[in-house]
Amino acid sequence: MAWRAILESDLLTRLSGSELSGFRAAAKAPGQIDPMQPIIDQITDLVRGYVAACADNPLGIDGTIPDELMGPAIDLIVPEMSKRCAGLILDPKGLREKAADTAMSILRDVASCDFTIEIADPPGDGELGSDRMTLPSICARAPMFGRYLSDGV
Repeated sequence: MAWRAILESDLLTRLSGSELSGFRAAAKAPGQIDPMQPIIDQITDLVRGYVAACADNPLGIDGTIPDELMGPAIDLIVPEMSKRCAGLILDPKGLREKAADTAMSILRDVASCDFTIEIADPPGDGELGSDRMTLPSICARAPMFGRYLSDGV
């Protein structure tokens, strides 16, 4: 099963483009950093913590979550964004809060080993794994010339 980072484009499965743009405009004052990536990073760490709580669950590369938890993670990001911009992201029927509650329920199931996480794809060349790093191998060639192979010595 693939593990990957949450992308900003993933948020458009739960938000409209205008909501995302409005959030960006409202959530930061001049001189402040864009709050989107820190929110994504916090939710990524939260999801990984719930996955790691069950010893049977493998962890993928740092900064990634399993595909099967992408939807719940995004459902948690939207209310966090809403906190930052004081109601700019509307939820009149409470559907987004209910989705976040369901997402937390799924994460609790993951932590209690009641929700199976597929084994993470092995790291590719040069990528960091959860418990090891793939290092390049360097093979030296035998010297073509040496001190005793030269004429005149």
